[in-house]
Amino acid sequence: MRRVAFILGVCLLVGFIPIRAEAAAIGRVLWVHDVFFGTGSTFTVMNDSEDAFSAVFMDLYAPSAVTPFQTLSLGDIAAGETTQSIDDLSFLLVPFDLERTDVRLTYLGDSATTQVFAANLLGDPQDILSGITEISVPDTPPTQPIPEPGTVVLWALGLGAARLRAQFTSRKRIAQSAVEHTAGR
Repeated sequence: MRRVAFILGVCLLVGFIPIRAEAAAIGRVLWVHDVFFGTGSTFTVMNDSEDAFSAVFMDLYAPSAVTPFQTLSLGDIAAGETTQSIDDLSFLLVPFDLERTDVRLTYLGDSATTQVFAANLLGDPQDILSGITEISVPDTPPTQPIPEPGTVVLWALGLGAARLRAQFTSRKRIAQSAVEHTAGR
């Protein structure tokens, strides 16, 4: 139950921390590393622009590495759409095996790159870590920041809490039936 309270607390904290959204921001990258359920790292790329992202790649780097040890291809992402990595990365330990990822894509004929670092992930390293970073158009000066809630983070953490509650309820029922069985003897 304490774990559920922690997950919900992180969910609320991340949801109400404003994310600085510049006028030049065209999308976001969400990195969730789930140790508790053993799913490992998943990456979600959200296209918040009115034009498509093409040739979206995620380069995964080990600590102090100059070249990526693996590249994930997410293909093209239509305007307003979201894509998630489906590669099994459960064997990677963050930040020991996976320190950062570089997101590369083409937007309106120009290349855009964003780095996401494991050190910027929030949460409990024994349960779940998550972080969200903006994808911006290169060489565009920042403008007035606009706060935006971390909706996707709230959604992901809410699903984790629901799954944890289901496991807890199942274990409670098994324990109750064992007590009733032994009391009936």
